[in-house]
Amino acid sequence: GGPPVAPFVTLPLKAWDEGYHMIVRSVVIACQILVPNMAARGWGRVVMLTSSTVLNPLFNFAISNALRKSLLGVAQSIAQEYASQGVSANLVCQGLTKTKRLQSLIQTAMTNSGDDEATVLKRMVAPLATRRLAEPQEIAALVAFLCSEQASFIQGQALLIDGGQALSH
Repeated sequence: GGPPVAPFVTLPLKAWDEGYHMIVRSVVIACQILVPNMAARGWGRVVMLTSSTVLNPLFNFAISNALRKSLLGVAQSIAQEYASQGVSANLVCQGLTKTKRLQSLIQTAMTNSGDDEATVLKRMVAPLATRRLAEPQEIAALVAFLCSEQASFIQGQALLIDGGQALSH
């Protein structure tokens, strides 16, 4: 899921509060519980699955654009405090991926534009170098790597996996 997609000035404070609880607070709670145990064992991986909006803000995604960036601060704080104890913390910032959330965004776009699903999808993938949506397995492969021993030197990073929508950062 995700927060509402709407123009900035139309988003009520309640939506911002709910977005904070959904995006940030839940991650903070989980990390405060799990990370000290990882450090005590001398090994652990925190991988936060989030949106490409961390690095590539999207139009009308104000809540997502703002709050998801704070996850990078959480990951970097964990990395600074716990890397020497074998714990890493990173973000996987996925672009358009075949998920239920994307399907709901497609439905919203269809309703707003009156276009059919094929037309909406074509418009969505047009900015992507790959011209296609990501498969969940492609995201999972990056997560698996970040959880491996080989990725132990990757700390506090936001890794963009977006099919080439944002070609540099």
